Amino acid sequence: MGHGGGQHRMLNSRQVITAVDIGTSKLCVLIGECDSKGRLRALAMGERDSGDAVCKGEIRKMSDLCTRLSEALEDASDSAGTEIDPANMFFSVTGRQIASQRSIGSVTIMNEARKVCEEEIKEALENSRQISLPVNTVPINFVDSEFIMDGNRKVEDPLGLVGSKLEAVSFCVHGSSSMVENYRAAIGECGYQIKHKGDIFAALASAKSTLGAEDLKHGTLLIDIGAGTSDFALFHGNGYFDCGSIPVGCDHIANDMCAAFDIHVTKAREIIQEHLQTDDFLKEQFVSLDRSGEPRRIPSVSIEKVVGLRVNEIFEIIAASLQKSRLKQHLGRGVVVCGGGAKIAMIVKGAEKFFEATVRTGEVREIDGELSKLRDPRYCCVAGILKYGAEGRSGGSDRMRIISGVDKGLWSLITQSWGKIVESIKI
Repeated sequence: MGHGGGQHRMLNSRQVITAVDIGTSKLCVLIGECDSKGRLRALAMGERDSGDAVCKGEIRKMSDLCTRLSEALEDASDSAGTEIDPANMFFSVTGRQIASQRSIGSVTIMNEARKVCEEEIKEALENSRQISLPVNTVPINFVDSEFIMDGNRKVEDPLGLVGSKLEAVSFCVHGSSSMVENYRAAIGECGYQIKHKGDIFAALASAKSTLGAEDLKHGTLLIDIGAGTSDFALFHGNGYFDCGSIPVGCDHIANDMCAAFDIHVTKAREIIQEHLQTDDFLKEQFVSLDRSGEPRRIPSVSIEKVVGLRVNEIFEIIAASLQKSRLKQHLGRGVVVCGGGAKIAMIVKGAEKFFEATVRTGEVREIDGELSKLRDPRYCCVAGILKYGAEGRSGGSDRMRIISGVDKGLWSLITQSWGKIVESIKI
């Protein structure tokens, strides 16, 4: 890996963070630096195709994956002019077994004034993490939601309030222990042993880079549509949170087109990349392509129908997971779409129609630097991993919550569970 000479020495005065996103279509490494004031700057990125080493969030070919990931890590390190420190590496996880579970922790206020202090808040939060999970399942992140005083009063910030009992409500994002350990093992095979709690659910990472205080307070559904999976997280400032991952993504759209129009998957992907990023293709009666040297014309309305069916299925599955009847009351700020799917115009418009809400494409916030790729919604996740790592290493609070005046901007901070993860097996 590159050493960077004088530039490396200059960076020693700052915290250098490495984010790793292992996806079905691409492997992405983003290196950034965080200064003493918490300002984050992206330095360099390394990227490789995943080939067929990853499928629907599951690692299928560890050796092939590690070869490709090592190259991406080396590219990022050389471009940044600094070595990668495994103590400051963080990575995303995804997979169909991702789910969330509500948990409550309580503490009796014993001090003479019966006022809530930081100690009571910390203890209540820690108690909310004492949660029973299914076998072979581990906590990935905790989203701290709200507090309850004396069993009946919901409060945003309990510090200084008088009462007898304080309860903290948290949501545990959990998943397959083997899934998490496989991601960690892949990075380890590349020469970087991550011994700290460095994982974050992909949708939470994307939310971290794209959502602001108003989004979290008034309600937002974030959907990160990748090649093999669609990850989602629903936030609402009244204490509501839910999330999950489904094994359906943009590759399924390409496969549907292969079956419907008898074309190779590479041609289907060409149509998606060259024609479906805007609605302009619908202005033409046909989409023309070359197949084995022979011209071929596919009716635009047929493409619209095939793609629309799969897009609607993705939203139907997500809505069913989130109790569709209750969705509207939690979408005050609408829907944010990230990932490669955000570049398909029919997905964005389809979301508007399906959820009957405003929809926008995710944009990375609050990361400086001149990496043009960070303007692409496909990189929202890796940018969020970088922010997660920087906040965890900046000396701030170890809890990330939706509480005004305690942590930044009503953001549900994702705390870290430090238990040892069991030996990996396939999902």
